[in-house]
Amino acid sequence: VYSKLAVGIYVDPKIVKGHYFQMFFKAGKQSLDEAKSYKHRYDTSVMSKDKLYEFEIDLTQNENWYGIINDLRVDICNAEVECKIDYIRFLK
Repeated sequence: VYSKLAVGIYVDPKIVKGHYFQMFFKAGKQSLDEAKSYKHRYDTSVMSKDKLYEFEIDLTQNENWYGIINDLRVDICNAEVECKIDYIRFLK
């Protein structure tokens, strides 16, 4: 059972200020919706344009995170941005 999502990306903090990362998930024939998602607001105070920005999301905080997850959608930002994804990992 995975309990955390770890993400590492390179992105310009000036572009993502006030924006967030969002991951949607579903199990079985459920739909992708806000109730089955996680958001992470970018902390631009600790970001720099050429430095890897890393964060973790505690997956246990959503009551819908259970069973076999068969679909994911990752929105790197809720605005159009250019970025480089270094990794997206599930952690136990």
